[in-house]
Amino acid sequence: MERLDETAKKYNATIDRFRGLNVATIPVDCHERVDIGFSRKDRKLMGRLFPLLSRRQLQAGLYAHGRDVGRWAALFAVDENLCTALSDLLKGYAFSVEWTGQSLSARVNTMFATIDGDETGGERFFGKLATAAGRLSALAEQNRAAAPPASRTCGPATRRRFALVASFVVPFTLLLLIHHLTAHWVR
Repeated sequence: MERLDETAKKYNATIDRFRGLNVATIPVDCHERVDIGFSRKDRKLMGRLFPLLSRRQLQAGLYAHGRDVGRWAALFAVDENLCTALSDLLKGYAFSVEWTGQSLSARVNTMFATIDGDETGGERFFGKLATAAGRLSALAEQNRAAAPPASRTCGPATRRRFALVASFVVPFTLLLLIHHLTAHWVR
């Protein structure tokens, strides 16, 4: 693990570890609110049922979803270096790559892949992550002047925060409801 942490420092990245999940994060030079996720799956049914969760295809097998993705999708699709780096990350290592404001993170499930599982010991992973972060920084700088207001869709980070809060609030609310109902039935 020390070798992997040293490799991460070389690329100005950090690794957060949670049981079977590694989240590698690298900074992106962006001065606006962005919450966009990249994945290999389209999930058309979810997009039909919940339009906020619809995904835009960038290339074959590469999709973007999240806050204000309509404005960014055309820029992402024409940037071959960005699409290649993201595709390589998603095919070989991560199940999700997320651009949230000033950071780009790749979420790696260690049951299926590892960051340092190839012959480069993590160099390829962090190289692809740094390439993607660099291209996103360039696109953010290029797109700064032509930035219309963000749409109301929410991205993966916002949905994760909502799910975290809901996981605490819903059981507590159910407990209060059950207590209230049983207290009135006992009388």
